[in-house]
Amino acid sequence: MAPLDSREQKNASILYAGISFSIIAWWITLIFVPQSRIHFLGESFSEKFFWVLIVPDLISAIALPTLLIPAILKNRPNASTIAWLHAGGQGYAFLISIALAIIDPRAYWGVVGMMLSTGIAFFLALRIQNIDILWGKFRFKPAPSSTPKAHLKRAITQTINMWIIFLGIIPLIIAQSEIFLDFNQNWFHFPGQIPVAATLFVLLGSFGIWGTSEMTKYGDGTPLPSEHTNKLVTTGPYRFIRNPMALCGTTQGIVVGLGIGSPFVMSYGLLGAFAWNILVRPAEEAQLASSFGEEFETYKTKINCWIPRLNRKNHQAN
Repeated sequence: MAPLDSREQKNASILYAGISFSIIAWWITLIFVPQSRIHFLGESFSEKFFWVLIVPDLISAIALPTLLIPAILKNRPNASTIAWLHAGGQGYAFLISIALAIIDPRAYWGVVGMMLSTGIAFFLALRIQNIDILWGKFRFKPAPSSTPKAHLKRAITQTINMWIIFLGIIPLIIAQSEIFLDFNQNWFHFPGQIPVAATLFVLLGSFGIWGTSEMTKYGDGTPLPSEHTNKLVTTGPYRFIRNPMALCGTTQGIVVGLGIGSPFVMSYGLLGAFAWNILVRPAEEAQLASSFGEEFETYKTKINCWIPRLNRKNHQAN
């Protein structure tokens, strides 16, 4: 995988700054709104340890990002080392938040917040280290030429397997773990919760399958990197957004959490979007640029990655 480009450098800097401001805002809230501490630290957390925690947190929130952001923007070789130190600091705080929530489940929101910051920090460290996560069956390789029907059958099988693993088994494990740890007392409920979530899941899945159908019909391939298309597809949902399946799949993860009522599972779905955007998107766009050249670059300037553009004229598949 290539080093970070200017867009990635800017986005990484924004994310690191966002993590820093969130931690600072969190501490300001804990200090000036003492009643909030029960939701992050638990009722039995000792006051004398409260001030002990602030020192390493401020190092992670201020000192490391202050060094890291310029290192990223200027392509300094020490950026990777600082990024892993930052990720380690976030991970350590995440483990502390879990321990506090085990003692008092009302401290659950510290776990949710630290899961997001730790996950993003870890993904960024992997990307800055330039580690290629697409290996084995996920390594880029053009699909062997076949009929659209055969590609569609293969793609649907891939989609179902992905749904079972990432939208079924993993959320179920998370939810059962929350029940075991008594974290589920923080789950939310509202009338029609399951029907609403199921409807959204089906709608998003249908939109994603539409994209899969267009890809297999016009692209001579599948969505799987190891069987990617031989032609650039710009029809169907690709007229409005470059990655309909990534958008729908990650949003479905959030919807699964909505159906369960678990903020932690919803955060898991949101982290999927960050993981794809930070780790998978650069490799995929580099492969598309290598395969389709100016055709993809032109398409990329017209159609957004995440936010649909509904006012654009339809593009035709080649």
